[in-house]
Order: sequence, then C-alpha cells, then structure tokens
Amino acid sequence: MKAAMTLSLVCAVVLLVAPITTVAAAGGTDTTCTQGCTFDLRPVCGADGEWYQNECLARCSGRVTVATDAALCGGKTPPFMSAHPGPAGAESAGGNSTVPASVLTAFVEEGFRYLGRTRLAHEMGPHPEPADEQPLPERDDKGNWRVKAVRCTAEGDMYTASLHVPSKPFKIEGYMPPWMNHARPLAPIEGNATLLQFAASLGLGTVRNTTAHGNGAAKTMLLLPKLKGKRDRRRFETLLADFLAFFTGPAQPQPHQQDQQQQQPEQPEQQQQQQQQQPADAAASLSAPAATGASRRLQAAGRALHELVGGDDRTECQRGFPYTAIGQIQVVDSTGLYVCTGTLIAPDKVLTAGHCVWNIKRGAFYFNLNYAPGRYREGGRIVNPWGVVPWKSVTVFDSFKRDPSTWDVAVVTLAKPLGSLTGYMGVASGCGRHLHLTTAGYPQDKASGTCMAATCQQRALDCDKPTNPHLCDTYSGMSGSPLWDGKNRVRLIHVAGVEGKARNRATTLTHFLVNAIARW
Repeated sequence: MKAAMTLSLVCAVVLLVAPITTVAAAGGTDTTCTQGCTFDLRPVCGADGEWYQNECLARCSGRVTVATDAALCGGKTPPFMSAHPGPAGAESAGGNSTVPASVLTAFVEEGFRYLGRTRLAHEMGPHPEPADEQPLPERDDKGNWRVKAVRCTAEGDMYTASLHVPSKPFKIEGYMPPWMNHARPLAPIEGNATLLQFAASLGLGTVRNTTAHGNGAAKTMLLLPKLKGKRDRRRFETLLADFLAFFTGPAQPQPHQQDQQQQQPEQPEQQQQQQQQQPADAAASLSAPAATGASRRLQAAGRALHELVGGDDRTECQRGFPYTAIGQIQVVDSTGLYVCTGTLIAPDKVLTAGHCVWNIKRGAFYFNLNYAPGRYREGGRIVNPWGVVPWKSVTVFDSFKRDPSTWDVAVVTLAKPLGSLTGYMGVASGCGRHLHLTTAGYPQDKASGTCMAATCQQRALDCDKPTNPHLCDTYSGMSGSPLWDGKNRVRLIHVAGVEGKARNRATTLTHFLVNAIARW
C-alpha cells in the first residue's frame, strides 16, 4: 500500500513537470529542455509576440507557448539560419546543430531569453528619419518604466527581454585616467619604442636629457603622470601591463566569425588592410592608401552638405581625453566608407546611434561592429593607438527594431574593457539653456580615419523631447557622434542632418534613456 502511494506521488510529479520541460521537437520526437534544443529552422510565433527559431527554443528559453495566430508577431521573421553545414548555413557554428547551454542562458540573469541564431548584415541599409513625436514607455504601478530590449552577439545569437527601468534619476559617471592630466619626467625609456608611442597616444610626451650621461649623449625621458602615492602608481603600472598584454595576444575570431568572414563580399583594399592588420603596440599604424579614391571623394562631395551649419568650423580632434574615448565603428557603406562614430561610456560600453548597428531593410544587425577608439590620421596613414577592439554584443530598443524612427540609440559591448585605459565619458539628462556643446567624429568628406571636432551653442535643450535640433557642424560618417557639455557628459547623440534647413538632429538623452542604457 505504501509503495503504491509512493508510485502515485512520483507519477503526479512527473505529470506536473512534463508540460514545462517536455516539448515537441521539430522532427516530432519528444525532447526535454535539459537535453537541449537544436538550431532547426522552423520559426514559430510565441504568445509573447516574438518570433523564435523553433518551438523547442520558445518553450525552453522563455517557457513561451506558440501563438494560435502568427499575426501576433507581425512583420517578417528574423533571418534565422540553420546550423547544418553547407551554403544555407555557412555562417553557423561549425555544423553543430545543438544550441549550447551557454548560449541559451548567456544573459538570463539580465532577464533576456533566447530567440535563435540570425544572419548578420554585410551591406548598409537605408538611413531612418527620426520622428518628432515618439511613443512614451509604459509604466508599472510603482511608476517605473517597462520596455522591451533586443540584444545580439557577434555570433548572431539574438535575445529579447522585458526590462523594468527604475524612474529614480541615474547618472552615468565618466572617468579620466590620472595619467592623462599632468605629467612629470620620471624614468629613462630610450630604446623602448612601445612606451614612447604609448606615451604619445596618451597625450603625454618625452624629453631629451643631454646631461644624463657623462659623455654628453642624450637620453630619452618619459613624461609620466603626477600620481598621488604608491596606490595610484601601482594602478598605473598594472593598467600599463594589461595594456601591453592586450596587444601581444589579440583575440582570435570564433569559428562562426571565421565562416562569416569567408562569406562576406569583397571589400576595398583599404578596408581589408584596416581589418586584417592588428597593431603590436599603442601607436602601431595601419597601412592604408591616402584617404579615399577619387571616385569616392566625388561621391562624398556630391552629397548635400546640409549638416554643415553656416560654414565649416570643424577642426582636427586633439589626441588627449575625452577624444581618446571617441572612436570609429567598423560599419561601411557600399563605397567602403565608414559611416558611424561611437563613444565609450564605460570600460566596455560604446554609445552610438541605433541605425549604426541595425539594418532596417534586412531586419538584422550588422556584421562588423568592431571599434577603434582614438583613431586618427598621421603621415598619410590611419593610426589606431588602441587597436581595433572586437565587439561582443549590441543592444537596442525593441521599438526601434520595429520602427527605426523611434529611440535611435544603441550600446555596443566590447570584448575588452579598454575604457579603463582610454577613459570614458559620462552621460547626463536634464534640460538646459545656453549650453556650450562639443561634438567629434569621423566625417566622410575627410581622409579616412580623420577625426574632426566642432562646437556650438545650444540655446535650449528640451529634456522631454525625443529629439533636439543642434547647430554643430557634422557630416556623413558622424552618425552616433556624442554632443557633450563642459563636464564631459554626453547630452545628445547626433543622428541626422535636416535637409534644406540650417540645423541637425540628435537623439535626446532623456531621463528615461539614461536610466535604460545604464542597464545595458
């Protein structure tokens, strides 16, 4: 009798658990979530309004049932791809048909659930026009915001989450490394080209001491920072060691990325050189032909100059902070010109425009979101003082993915926390009048890799409007550029020029946006 009761209880537990852990796989056999789902390409519309690569992923990633009406998800399905080897799945993870547990749960602690593996876009999509009026985010019963976000990795794995964004004002603080402020002579470093070039990239300097040797020979001295005590000096030495190690062992692309590189279309010689050559130290130059070809320069000159307001007042960027936190994102257009700029706002976070990472036409994220902070041009060459850092993931608002005229903002997460060395800028919301703003980026009308800056007066910054006009000179290629105040806090993100009018358009970093991107 006792044994029978025990057996009945066990059966009851199995029956209760079965609907959650057991799903019908695409092939028709029962599969448990613990055994894993496959990359089988049989898209289903979930009851949460999201497309999933197959039913198993819907059930196991978010415990989502399949909707009876696919119209709930709207639009076309994302460009999911099979993981079977061959032309249809050449960009997949080496033919492995089972979704690794590490992929399925990669961002589960942040509330993201897995949708599937998608093809990344290689070609440039159309440029969206930001809307003057944009939808307000929903609020819960406590007054906090509720908003959906979408995240994608460099391997093409896509996730979604319904996030609760606290309404309490939040500030994203910037960081300027102490060695970028003042300097003093310290140690001889003659013969050490790496340290000499590293110092130059930091905006420090070197001096020639002719009294250092009894024979009158000059000796190179490094102007190192005035550090406050042993603690700061140890921190500097540790970061310097990390910095050198970063470049001596460049990250190798994952198999999925290698396959994508083999499949991507031919690129201009200049771009291939920039992507293939990795610097050995802080000031390694990237061999590239001067600027762009004559035909591409003519194409750039033929574009409407509606982003230059009242004449061209731009100047070349300085080499020190905060310009070390501003860099070029490796997305290119059909002519091979780079089209976007980004800003470090944390050791591994780059703030940019949403249309810099998302192809509207393809409905997919871009393939190459690698980042070159502090890039500049010297002696006819592009110099990447901090290298080209691989990207790890990117996050945008779900509403932007569905309607690119809204919330045109994105955060790219890098594979290396390089901002600890370059410094990073703060982000702040708030209204204001007569603000002195600065912007910087990489315009297409200049030689490739040239960073240009401009300043302007913002008579009024409406902190409640989704976009604000501005009068800073910009040009194509500066999408995603920051507009920052005198405290090195980003207040706006440049997204477009207003054709036919002497002003530009920027996404306003509102109270809501600052709080939201702080969680990304």
